[in-house]
Amino acid sequence: MSTNENHFFGLSKNSYAHLTSVLFFMVSVAYCYFILTISQFHYGFEILIAIVFPLVGYPFFKKADNWVDIKRLILLETGFNIICIVAKVTNDLNIDWGEILNWMFVIFFIFQTGGFLISEFKKKKYKCLPSSIAMGIGIAYWYFNSAGEKTSITPDGEVQFWGSNAPLYLQIMYTFWVANVFLVEFRQYLPKATMYLAHAATMVVALMSNEFFHARILTASHLFVLNAIFVYKDMDWNGRHFAVVPVSNVFKDDQHIVAIIFPLIMNAGSIITLLYWLFLSN
Repeated sequence: MSTNENHFFGLSKNSYAHLTSVLFFMVSVAYCYFILTISQFHYGFEILIAIVFPLVGYPFFKKADNWVDIKRLILLETGFNIICIVAKVTNDLNIDWGEILNWMFVIFFIFQTGGFLISEFKKKKYKCLPSSIAMGIGIAYWYFNSAGEKTSITPDGEVQFWGSNAPLYLQIMYTFWVANVFLVEFRQYLPKATMYLAHAATMVVALMSNEFFHARILTASHLFVLNAIFVYKDMDWNGRHFAVVPVSNVFKDDQHIVAIIFPLIMNAGSIITLLYWLFLSN
C-alpha cells in the first residue's frame, strides 16, 4: 500500500474497499477449492495441509485476543481431519474400519457442539444458543437415521461418514448457524471483512461439494491456522481500507434493528428447517 490510503489507482476509499472485498472473496473461493481438490487427489496432500502445516506454523502463531477460541477450534478440527485421513488410509489398505470411524465422528461432533455451547454460555452469547442446540439435534438425528451405514470413501476421494454426504436440511441449518456465529459471536472484527469473506468462501466450496462437512472443516481449520500466523482479520492487515465493509458495523450496535432481527432470523431458520425435516419431509 502507498502512504496515501485514500486512493488506489484513482479509486475512492469506498470503491477500493468494495473492490478488494470482492477480489478477496474470489481468491478465497479459488484457494479453498484448490485445498479441497488436492486433498481429494491423495491423502498425502491432506496430511501436509491438516497436520504438517499447523505443526510447522505453530512457532509463528500470534496469540490474538480470541486465542482460546482459535486454539480450541484448531485442535478439534485437526482431530476431525485426522479421522478423515485415517478413513482414507484404511480405505486404501482395504481395512474395514467403518464402524470405528462412525464412533470417532460421533465423539468429534459431541465435543464440537458441546464446545460451542459452553463457549457461548460462558461469554453470554445467548443469541447463538438456539441455533447451536438445533444443530446438535440435527446432527444426532442424521446419525440415528443412518443406522447400519458405515463411513466410506468414494472413488473421487470424498469422505462419506455415516454412509453419505450431509443431508440437505443439515447443510441449510449449518448455513444459518455459521452466519449467526460469525456475525453475532465474532462480530467485534467488523467492518474488516477478511475473516468473514474467507469463511463464506469455505461455505461456498462445501455446499458445492459432495462431502459438505469434510470440505467445510478442512478448509476452515486451514484458514484458522493461516489467521493464527498472519492475523488477517486485523483491521490494519493490508491497510485499513482493504476488504472493509463499513455497512457491516450495524451488527456491532445492539440497538440497531439489523443486530436485533438478524440472530432471530438465523435461529428461526435453523429451528424451522429442523422441524420441517423431522415432521413434514416424509
